Order: sequence, then C-alpha cells, then structure tokens
Amino acid sequence: MIYGWKPMVVRFARRSPVRPMVAAALAVAGATLVSLVLGRGDTAARSSATVTITDRSGGSRTDRPSTSLASTTASAPTATSDAASPRSVETRGQPVIERDGTYRWLWADPMDIRFLWRDDSGDPYSQLQAARAALEQRGERVVAITNGGIYRPGLVPMGLYVEDGVELTALNRASGSGNFFLQPNGVFWAGGGRAGIETTHAYDAAAVDRMVEIAIQSGPMLVVDSEINGRFSVTSTSTYRRNAAGVDASGRVLLVTADRPVTLWEMATRCRELGAVNALYLDGTLSRLDEAVDGRPIFPNIPVASMIAVVEATGG
Repeated sequence: MIYGWKPMVVRFARRSPVRPMVAAALAVAGATLVSLVLGRGDTAARSSATVTITDRSGGSRTDRPSTSLASTTASAPTATSDAASPRSVETRGQPVIERDGTYRWLWADPMDIRFLWRDDSGDPYSQLQAARAALEQRGERVVAITNGGIYRPGLVPMGLYVEDGVELTALNRASGSGNFFLQPNGVFWAGGGRAGIETTHAYDAAAVDRMVEIAIQSGPMLVVDSEINGRFSVTSTSTYRRNAAGVDASGRVLLVTADRPVTLWEMATRCRELGAVNALYLDGTLSRLDEAVDGRPIFPNIPVASMIAVVEATGG
C-alpha cells in the first residue's frame, strides 16, 4: 500500500474538479509518509545486531570492549532515533511504563521502590512472580518488577545487598572478570525518600553520610555524571537483552529494559537520552521489566536473585 500512493494520486488528479491543489497536497502527504516509514525501516536495519558470545548469569560473562575505545562526545551517533525526553513530574504520581519499540522504561519515586531477595525462611524468592505475590500479601500493589544485579551461584548477589536497612551481603571491592568487575561498577541505593547511583568507590567513601534502606551493587556503571562510561565502544558487537537503573537530577528512579539485543554503549546512551545523570547496568539475557497485570503470571521459570519492584503510590 505504501508503494501504491502515486497511482492513487494520479487517478484522483484525472477525475477531481479540484485536482491541481488537492492532488499536490496528496502527493506531499504521500511522499512524507513513505519517507517516514522507510526512514524507520532503515533505522531498524542499522540498529539490529546479533549475539556474538554466549551470555551466562552469575557474572561470568564479560562484554568484550573494542581495542579502540571511542570517546563519548556530543557528535557521537545516538543509540536510537526516537529518543524521548523525560516526563516532568512535579508531584508523586503513579508510575507508568513507556516504550519506543526497543526499550521499555518507567520513572518512579524512591518511596515506591522495593528490593527483594529472600523470603521469611531465608530462601531466595527466585521468581519475579513469587516476589510480586509476597509484596501483595503485605498489602502493596506491584506496578512493575525487574531482576536486580548480577549474582553468583546459589542466587547470591555478587556484591552489596541491603534490604530493610540490613546488609545481607557486603560491598565487593575486589577485581575480577565479568561485567560486574568492569570499572567503574557501582551501587544503586535508596532511603529516607532519596535515591542515588554512585560508583562503588564514591559510595564506599560516603556511606556513613546517608540513610540506606535498600541497596544493590552491580556493574558496570553506564553513565556517571551525565557522561557515558569511557570503556564502552560505539563499534562494539557484543549485544544482549539488558536492563538498568538510573536516577535523574531530581532523584527520580529510572528502570529500563531492552527488548532486543543492544550493546552497553547503546544502553548507556538510551539511559542518558531518557534523562538519567547516573545509570547502572543490572544484568543481561534474562533481563525483563514486567508490568503487573491482575491474574497474569510474571516471567515464570527463570531464576533470578535480587529483584526491584515498583509499587503503587499511596499518597502525595
């Protein structure tokens, strides 16, 4: 139908008494439509990628950086052609999942963020659906839920994990292989109505200066002070489904997931486009950001360790 617009205009021009003006208008409209559709198709073709190495949970995978790391400048190409500006939120409202064809994301108030790992018996929830059910049993309606940071065997967080103000695993300052140790890595924390994402070093240096109720350490940092991690390459071919957390200048929390394989550079760029001044990579391949719909199970049968949920706001 896209390619049939010219014959339609010609037939109309032959039959219509006002053919000169109307036919011209239709021609312009048709050409614009073709340009838009073909342009989006070209964009999709340029941004599509294939997985080149096998992804495994537990932090054993490393996204291999290019031997020539590109600097991130304003003239660098963007990860997507349909960047969206962050919504301006004056008051605490209900979080809403937005999407652009490749990414899904939502902005939330720090007070509406919950971290979950183990149940009352000390066993990992393992499933997003089980964690959702636990929150709803406490009287909190889950709006969306996503897997948290990288973990090691046994569904144990690879680094710092704090829940309800209790440190359950310690800050990991070690060096090693895998995405978790790709520097700088960092910590996503919230408490006292505030949230932040900082490099591990910055968090460690100022941990006593803040109230921390929940925290997850992961890596690498995607965006630091509005700058994309300099270790990422624009020309990287290492692509996976990924998810991340971010914060903007006002302290709102961003949760975002890619529904197709993307590079770390693309993921970081999209977080920055959406308004995150700091952003932290959470995990890859199994990553999801699922909207909670009554009666529908969430992402069953895929085990994860820590989880991040957004609950319905109960007040202004």
